[in-house]
Amino acid sequence: QAEAAAKEIRAIATEFQQVKARIKAASPRYAELTQPQPLKLSQIQRQTLDGDTMLLEYALMQERSYLWAVTPASIESYELPRRAEIEAAARRVYDLMTARNYRKDDETDEQRRARIDQADAQCLEAAAALSQMLLAPVASQLGTKRLLIVTQGALQLIQFAALPEPKSGGAGERESGKARINPQSAIRNPQSFVPLIVNHEIINLPSASSLGALRRELGGRRPAPKTLAALADPVFSEDDERVRTRASGVERKNSKPDYSERKSSRDLKMALRDFGADGGGASLTRLF
Repeated sequence: QAEAAAKEIRAIATEFQQVKARIKAASPRYAELTQPQPLKLSQIQRQTLDGDTMLLEYALMQERSYLWAVTPASIESYELPRRAEIEAAARRVYDLMTARNYRKDDETDEQRRARIDQADAQCLEAAAALSQMLLAPVASQLGTKRLLIVTQGALQLIQFAALPEPKSGGAGERESGKARINPQSAIRNPQSFVPLIVNHEIINLPSASSLGALRRELGGRRPAPKTLAALADPVFSEDDERVRTRASGVERKNSKPDYSERKSSRDLKMALRDFGADGGGASLTRLF
């Protein structure tokens, strides 16, 4: 039975490689973006970085994790806590940041507001602690650089732009004069919470090699003549006051509308799943 299973696995793996080869042959541009050829260090430094840009790449491992900080002229490696510790901290920050997207069973409006207020307060401290865990080793090097960030696992749930500047006692921080905080001061003085986005452009990438492929793809493209900014406030609830009946066009504010022809509950569940909020009474709140 083991030999039969191994044979089947080999056959499936071979078929998978054949499918990837056919994709590459049929659409080389798509294949280059989804299956980029790994770049060497010198290529990453030459093709994706400049003097104002730093690449931060994280590898989460069972016993210990690692951070590589790459600039056009250097690469440095730092040891971080083990994967379980980092992912637990990241998931806590994510849960606190998304607390308002959920409504617990039998929860009153007052209880929900109290829970969200508590989550907001705890989020400051949790985010500061995560920032220290992930960024403290390179705090003195960050300056105002553009940060290219490659993560894995639960770190992909985190918006690094919302994390505060890490605290560092090195000479680099004293020279920069930036306001950096520690986890406890985030609770005592929320105004000291300075998100990374204030001083840095943050770019999240699946890999450094994918950025090289994107730049080659866009290298010869003419810039668009105009810039378009779009802000959307979509309907994600059947009892949203903006939902109108198909026939009359009249708002149904106080009763649940007939939604069967406009958007099924299956569509909503798929949207919530893609948003990472499926289950547990999750909902997507309107934009302010």
